[in-house]
Amino acid sequence: NFHVEGRFNMDHVSFALTNFEINAINGPALRIYPLQQTVAMDSTFDIYLFAEEVPNLAGMQVEFNFDSNYMTYEGWSKGSSITGYDDLNIFPEPVVSDGSILMSGVVAGSGLPETSEVLKLTFTYVGTELGSTEISIDLTGCGSNGSTSSDCNTYLRDIINQPIQVTSGISGMI
Repeated sequence: NFHVEGRFNMDHVSFALTNFEINAINGPALRIYPLQQTVAMDSTFDIYLFAEEVPNLAGMQVEFNFDSNYMTYEGWSKGSSITGYDDLNIFPEPVVSDGSILMSGVVAGSGLPETSEVLKLTFTYVGTELGSTEISIDLTGCGSNGSTSSDCNTYLRDIINQPIQVTSGISGMI
């Protein structure tokens, strides 16, 4: 919502209101939210994975990469789009290695809506207090130009097990 108030000679006041929506994500895509946040040393923070414009998401494998010198992985939970469904069970325990998390899973039933908060990851910032350090979490699966790379570890599947091409992956910055 965008509100504007205009005045002329302090007597004449007029108002205008317009509504608009910005959709900067062209799907099907995966996105991390928030893209940027400020965290204190030794504090935990959450990032969320959203599937954008992915109709009937039913299966996935997503790899997250992060700098383990600055942050440690604490755990995960289902995203808000999934917690409301009792019949949805997604993600066996993730495969965690130094600086990488590989999550795989399936969704029962008719799949998730086109845009869904799929999961929440919790990290602890363990970097240095000297200066500001930007650390990023990225989704593998898309090359630097937005095309799928040959060694990607991010895949999506629809409710009839057909692959859904990931057209873009968004990096997050802490």
